[in-house]
Amino acid sequence: MIHYTSTSSDTAGDNSIMITNFDHFLRGQDSFFVVDFERLNRDIERSAKLKRSPTASLGEVVDRFITGQKYHIYTPEEAIERAMSLLGESEYSLLFNNCEHFAFWAKTGSKECNQSLIAAYRKHIQVG
Repeated sequence: MIHYTSTSSDTAGDNSIMITNFDHFLRGQDSFFVVDFERLNRDIERSAKLKRSPTASLGEVVDRFITGQKYHIYTPEEAIERAMSLLGESEYSLLFNNCEHFAFWAKTGSKECNQSLIAAYRKHIQVG
């Protein structure tokens, strides 16, 4: 896994982008989530055609629903290459540059975090 983390916790002040094993990524949790970007893009396209926006907080994701500007989706290989290009980067900020910003950037090129809206596009994965 390539993600923002530290040896002590994912919210410590010394986070950097590093490669870890899956157990380190989970940190004792029994599930994680992935974002269904294909479904998100379909809904963005549909919403723009209907000239309506979702009832959610403001932000770039909401703007996309209004304008119809879909996300560019990098292939898995491209996303991994993009993520690896930032290994060692340590500019972590809970509000402005966190693990979700990093993951969105690697997959779409857009560095954003809008958990209130993206929650609708999460797929929970149960481990074990």
